[in-house]
Amino acid sequence: MIYKTAVIKAFNYDEAESAVRRALDLLGGIDRFLKPGWKVLIKPNLLAGAPPEKCVTTHPFVVRAVVNLVREAGCVPVMGDSPSIGTGSFHAKKAGYAQLCREMEVEWVDFEDDSVTAPGKTAFKKLEVARIAMEADAIINLAKVKTHGQTYLTLAVKNMFGIIPGVRKAQWHLSAGADAVQFSKMLVEVCYLHKPVLNIADGIMAMDGNGPSAGNPYPLNYIIAGEDPTAVDRVICYILKVKPSKVPTLAAAQLMGLGETRLDNIEIMGDDPAEAKVDDFRFCGQLPPIDMGRFNFLVPLVKNGVISQPKVDYDKCDQCQQCIEHCPAEAMELSPDGRKGIERIKIELDECIRCYCCSEICPEGAISVKQGWMWRRVPGFLK
Repeated sequence: MIYKTAVIKAFNYDEAESAVRRALDLLGGIDRFLKPGWKVLIKPNLLAGAPPEKCVTTHPFVVRAVVNLVREAGCVPVMGDSPSIGTGSFHAKKAGYAQLCREMEVEWVDFEDDSVTAPGKTAFKKLEVARIAMEADAIINLAKVKTHGQTYLTLAVKNMFGIIPGVRKAQWHLSAGADAVQFSKMLVEVCYLHKPVLNIADGIMAMDGNGPSAGNPYPLNYIIAGEDPTAVDRVICYILKVKPSKVPTLAAAQLMGLGETRLDNIEIMGDDPAEAKVDDFRFCGQLPPIDMGRFNFLVPLVKNGVISQPKVDYDKCDQCQQCIEHCPAEAMELSPDGRKGIERIKIELDECIRCYCCSEICPEGAISVKQGWMWRRVPGFLK
């Protein structure tokens, strides 16, 4: 099967509406994905309340364009997401979604208010997801192109993790987060539970560096859209010149036989992504799990020296302790620093499962992902 994916140049958000419409025209029009009378869940990336210029969330202009298209198809749009902490409606105010919903008379749904057990048998036995995500006639998935400490990039597949209400996200980070392969399989399974009929990635202004919340705006200048979330993610990797094997969700999708990870089976339409000049896009300090074959018993001995870890910038930290409250492994605490006699956030690396939730939720961007000391001090170590 050949999956169509549209790649459209857009140099600022004033061009967002025309870029989204052009992408949909190339894919066959919005009527190809929706039927009149359907209730359509529009699911942006609302990691946390942040103004659009921070590039933490899907830009409201992209969301607005999709709302217009849904209405033109004779459908009823609803919008919602579940951030890492707090309610969606609280964070929607800062992200510009609350105002958008008021102006366009779109209902906002807090996923935390009503959840159900996902139907059918899943590899992870029990998945609690937002009821609206299961009951909507269709989902349109609006991702943001960003780096991520745990999954290298957070794109269309990862964005669907948001249908799991916030508290339960932490539980999944604890139960599956220590194993990158298992965690990524869970992300893929969540994405394909009620597969989005359309996936649009906002890459007009992406985020590089210490994503997904404390990175830097990066002018990637693309809208990427397609019917298959994995195919969309694969095309974004092509634009960013990233090997798909570096992105755990793509590797998991290939293992599970879901979606499409081969460019040979993806028809790219619109602007040629090969012309993208992306040579300075910076990623988090995340590295894949170490596989030492028959010497894997040694991994615990070098874990903290090899595997990337969260690091606190004490000059930025205001000790709000949200990282402590939401750490799935309870590996963080506020304790006295013996050298300076003041209290600081301390991370117990032996207990840390490397889910990087602390980096995601830190409102000050004070926690980043750093490579283990062996990678920094011993050139060529394990390469």
